Amino acid sequence: ELKVAEKTGIAKVKIKATSGNESSVHEIELDVRSPNPHMTIVRDTVLQPGAEWNANYRYFGVQGTNNATVELSSFPAINLEKRLAYLIDYPHGCLEQVTSGAFPQLFLSHLVELDAEAKTRIDMNVQEGLKALRSFQHSSGGFAYWPGQHEVNEWATNYAGHFMLVAAEKGHPLPGGLKSGWLRFQENRARHWGAVSSGSTSYAQRIQAYRLYTLALAGSPNMSAMNLMRSMERLDLSARWMLALAYAESGQPEVAQKMLASIHPDIPEYTEMSYTFGSALRDKSFVLLTLLKLDKKAEAANIVKELATKLGSGKWMSTQTTAFTLMAVSEFLGKNTPDGGLRATFNGNSISTGRSVIQEKLQPVANKGSFRVRNDGSSPLFARSLLSGVPLEASVERLQKDLVMNVKYRDLEGNILDPMSLAAGTDFSVEVDIHNPGSKGDLKEVALTQIFPSGWEILNTRIAQGEEDGDNDGLQATYQDIRDDRVLTYFDLPRGKRVKFRIRLNATYAGSYYLPTVLCAPMYDESVIATEPGKWVQILKSD
Repeated sequence: ELKVAEKTGIAKVKIKATSGNESSVHEIELDVRSPNPHMTIVRDTVLQPGAEWNANYRYFGVQGTNNATVELSSFPAINLEKRLAYLIDYPHGCLEQVTSGAFPQLFLSHLVELDAEAKTRIDMNVQEGLKALRSFQHSSGGFAYWPGQHEVNEWATNYAGHFMLVAAEKGHPLPGGLKSGWLRFQENRARHWGAVSSGSTSYAQRIQAYRLYTLALAGSPNMSAMNLMRSMERLDLSARWMLALAYAESGQPEVAQKMLASIHPDIPEYTEMSYTFGSALRDKSFVLLTLLKLDKKAEAANIVKELATKLGSGKWMSTQTTAFTLMAVSEFLGKNTPDGGLRATFNGNSISTGRSVIQEKLQPVANKGSFRVRNDGSSPLFARSLLSGVPLEASVERLQKDLVMNVKYRDLEGNILDPMSLAAGTDFSVEVDIHNPGSKGDLKEVALTQIFPSGWEILNTRIAQGEEDGDNDGLQATYQDIRDDRVLTYFDLPRGKRVKFRIRLNATYAGSYYLPTVLCAPMYDESVIATEPGKWVQILKSD
């Protein structure tokens, strides 16, 4: 019997067998992890020139998952550490989210001075992101949303190509044939856009405008397609800004300037759970990039303050919005560093940088500590501390917000059973019934996250979806990610419809284990969510 300490890391089990004068030794390494999500506690303040901030702090959560950072900025704090961690640690692996996790890391050097270790880590992350694009690319050169899907996702193809082009510009080698195939698809779709889309929808216009910008960025602008789009009478406001950016990138800033004379930067509020995965804040990032390209610093400063304030808040953002906003703000701050840079005293040591952000890691003693910061510059200094960790148990309530979820456990005969206490060797199944009451309309890109105790094993490598009673209304999962300890299921759920997912399990190893929270929510709308709280379960030794 083994008992795990309340910390993560590599545990070693040493087994020694002896018989007479003979002995044999075998050592096993076990990865001890916590399945619960990271939590971050943020405290912030503004230091006027000469002012000091003295603060105490204490680690929280499981040992080995803790992190403490002080972030100093010449600008309203953008929550860099927390926002970037959200992108990198995001558990789902569609093309949009793979790209969002790697793309902003290309711009970190614009914000902070990176040491050799950080540069190596970022290079590895970017290269892994580029390598992953291969599994999404079709023979046509376009990219699917999930690996293995037959349909090209046009916005994600734009987005992945944008990432690829910027990465190559910054010196990262691209997998062979990746760019040429993508460029072939983009050029073909740009030429035939009128044939494949009427352009009557705002998202179709945004897709084409972004495509035209990526072609310009690749050095292959399609001027006829750009001129045709500019002549449209009812062109979406966000698409106009993207198209102006395409003209500016194509070496025609005068056309872009003329377009800006008749439009404004106030993007109407909206949120898309599919199509372009967009939001008003995401599109404001395109506004900022356009203004920067045209060297309109004063107008850009007004937009970047709004974006930085949103990043610095605790408000949830989708991966798409988070990544674009981080990139745009980083681009601005990289080109507009404070006069004289940042100067401060941190725990008695003078620090300075020509960048807009300083990050200092805290090294506590016995899980607690203190720090002192003094602003030695001539401008206000925005300071914040970020403490993160993984709690031993996730304190999540049962939620049903515009989505109804029921989780049941059954034996092989279909009878309800209690998973709190099972005999070792028991085969059973978990059934998740999800209903969309329709209060938020059709739900797109819904993710069901089920993580199982390490004492349970997943028996089958497929999910049976309502096959026993035919109650799924013909709905199927669009993608399923089945791992050793979890099943991540993705699907669309129209209003008024319901779907069931079943997984067969086995109570394998005797002991006490934690069953994490079951979570179901659209990936691009945090206001819709259903949760089933986690709990401890027992597996009893069989007789």
